[in-house]
Amino acid sequence: MSQQTKTFISILSTFFGTTIGVGIFALPFVYHKTLGFSLVVLAITGVILTKLYSMYIDVLVKKGVSVHQLSGIVAKLFGKRAKHLSTVG
Repeated sequence: MSQQTKTFISILSTFFGTTIGVGIFALPFVYHKTLGFSLVVLAITGVILTKLYSMYIDVLVKKGVSVHQLSGIVAKLFGKRAKHLSTVG
């Protein structure tokens, strides 16, 4: 294995370790410290995500669009200019 590949793997493993570490250790600590507020935010986020996924499924079923990422669906329904706008947003 070349030195560049070893460096890349080291950087990638540090990145993933940091990301997973934040999820495993920091989030439970925050929920413990702010239980009431965090439960409200968690419930609101769950409702928003459920509604968003329902809308996504409706678009896929009603418009006959095959499974794509959001920018691909927007491009099929509204054109290329809207695709670029959704990609930026």
